[in-house]
Amino acid sequence: MVKSLAATPGTNFPQLPLTVSHAASEPATSLLSRLAARNGAISMQRFCGDIAFPINPLFRGEKVALEQLASLQGAT
Repeated sequence: MVKSLAATPGTNFPQLPLTVSHAASEPATSLLSRLAARNGAISMQRFCGDIAFPINPLFRGEKVALEQLASLQGAT
């Protein structure tokens, strides 16, 4: 089981080497799942554990986690 991490303000994630476009009205978790697959992960949960990304705060829609996802995707 993947350890749950907090979404810590000030934690910056670099843009992933392989990204995907965000589709209109796409939930953040779907974008994260596609990013994980694009970068060769076997699951979104494993991917988040590998890069220490706070998945549970993203499921809750926490602003910090959403901003961190945008960084991974290269949207910021």
